[in-house]
Amino acid sequence: MKVIAIYSKGGGKNGKHTAVDKADAIAGVSYLGVQIYQQHFHRHFRSIPDATAVFQCNHFAFLPSTALLCLLSSKPNLTHSGLELAPADHTDFDILSTALPQLAEVAKLFRKRTSRNGATQRDAEGDF
Repeated sequence: MKVIAIYSKGGGKNGKHTAVDKADAIAGVSYLGVQIYQQHFHRHFRSIPDATAVFQCNHFAFLPSTALLCLLSSKPNLTHSGLELAPADHTDFDILSTALPQLAEVAKLFRKRTSRNGATQRDAEGDF
């Protein structure tokens, strides 16, 4: 994915989420506006994933900052159909790809809410 915009919540209890130019720490980020790429072959990723291929358009999404797992170590090479990752970044991608079931479980636990007395409450999606 390619980060298009960074959103952060302003100060105060009722602060609004606004676009910012940069963030010093991921904890200060509310949401990320991103372009989604799909792995096509080995280190090559296409800019038009299957989800939007019928319309021949790019795919964009707003993701919570907790969805950002790592940054690339080097800038990817842009191609006419997408991008190509550096070998070191592709190794990281492979490691994360093989850990998808564990990452899904961690994400589920991260969404849990606990009350002041430690009891678990349902999150916005109805999961515990």
